[in-house]
Amino acid sequence: MKSNSLFFGICIFSLCFSFYSTTSFGQYFITSFDFRSTRWRMSKEDVKESETLELIEEFKLDSKLSRSFGTSEAITYTGKIRGRKVLLIYVFNNNKLVRTLQCFTEQYKDKTTFIDEYNKHELELTEKYGLPIENGKLQLGETEKHNRVDLLNADNLSLYSVWEDQSTRIDLLLNNKANTDKIVLMISYVSKD
Repeated sequence: MKSNSLFFGICIFSLCFSFYSTTSFGQYFITSFDFRSTRWRMSKEDVKESETLELIEEFKLDSKLSRSFGTSEAITYTGKIRGRKVLLIYVFNNNKLVRTLQCFTEQYKDKTTFIDEYNKHELELTEKYGLPIENGKLQLGETEKHNRVDLLNADNLSLYSVWEDQSTRIDLLLNNKANTDKIVLMISYVSKD
């Protein structure tokens, strides 16, 4: 009799767990992260506990960024992700995570490498989120050159792709940083709430 009730209990637990884990509600709590090991609306302390890279600082954003992001709270990390040097910026509103930026900090002499890196990230994000809902290249000058590297060398190119899932908008961007020799490759994750 005892083994029957134990077996029955295990069956009920298994049934409940399988239902819970196959619903979108259950999947959110079991497997879903919005960025790395974080979820939107996590507190700064929760993000700090989940992040494994080196904390650089916790700071207030300057007024221009604060207006752009709609908030002034951020923490930054540096390190390597899959062999690539990165700067991570976690942005908070009222101590709740609302946006992250993953900036790749390597600067390459051969600008073709930036295009290759952009293409790798675009492929990885497409594998994870499906086809982009938007992508393209912006020519920032009057030139009609079609070679991406020539346009990048001439400071006239910005590449972008956009994905969305249920909770997040993901933007991949490659462009020249204004008034510098630096090229920026970054992925932005923004809460849709």
